[in-house]
Amino acid sequence: MPRDERKAAARLLAEQFQGDMASADASHFGRLAGFTNRKREHLAASGYPFVKCVEARGMDAERSRPFREWARAKCKAAEAARIQQTRTRGLEGGGRNGSPAAIYANYFAEWARRVEANGRPKDLSRGDFAVACRMLKEGHGVEQIASAMAMCSPNIEERKDKHIEDYTSRTVLSAMKIVNRT
Repeated sequence: MPRDERKAAARLLAEQFQGDMASADASHFGRLAGFTNRKREHLAASGYPFVKCVEARGMDAERSRPFREWARAKCKAAEAARIQQTRTRGLEGGGRNGSPAAIYANYFAEWARRVEANGRPKDLSRGDFAVACRMLKEGHGVEQIASAMAMCSPNIEERKDKHIEDYTSRTVLSAMKIVNRT
């Protein structure tokens, strides 16, 4: 499954089984989210609950197809909602004279097309960084870029959860270091 679908699947499983949403991510392999929570506050006198892996053949589960399709549909619906939300904010326009958010959205889309054309996997954080560098070079302010990133970066709510403001600030400040060196 592509990364975004794996993340959606992990989140769906964590929601379904009251798992730790902070651990529901595409790259948290082997966590068995929803079956155990090894945080100190959940330690009982008998210890942490155990999950016994009975068999692992490295293959898809027999009934995984409907779940994967469900995760894929949820992922597509979330992306469509994000696009619609961006459009309703009046951000589908852009260009050099557009709002910082519109410019950010257009530059990010351009970056994504270039990455895809070169056959490289999309690392959305690298895209945020690349767009921040470009906007800084064009004279946009730190707060404008961070705000635009928080509003328009793909799947930022899912990727950065409650740390969006910290993430956008760190990304723009890191971009400033690079731009100021050149």
